[in-house]
Amino acid sequence: MDFIGVTGVEDKLQKNVESTIESLKSAGIQVWMLTGDKVETATSIAISSGLKSRVNELYFMREISNPEEIHDKLDQLDRQVIRTTLIIDGKTLDTILCE
Repeated sequence: MDFIGVTGVEDKLQKNVESTIESLKSAGIQVWMLTGDKVETATSIAISSGLKSRVNELYFMREISNPEEIHDKLDQLDRQVIRTTLIIDGKTLDTILCE
C-alpha cells in the first residue's frame, strides 16, 4: 500500500473550557459530558477538558447488553466512586435507557 498523503484533524476546545469546568466542579456542581464520539475520543476529551483530573481513575462500561451485568458493574463502581470518571459507550447506554 502506498500513501500519497495523510492528514489528521484535531478539534480544539473552546477558550476557557477547562477553567469553566474547574469552577463548576469547585462549586460542587457535577458535570457530565455526552458525546457521540468513540470511547477513545471521549476519553481524550474528558482529559483535555479537565473532566478527568490526574488523580481520577477511569472506569469503562463497554459493549454491555445484559442488564444484570450493568447492575453488577454499577455496584462495583459504587464501591470506588470517589475520584472516578465513568465512561459508557453507546451500546451500554442504550441498554441502560431501555431498561
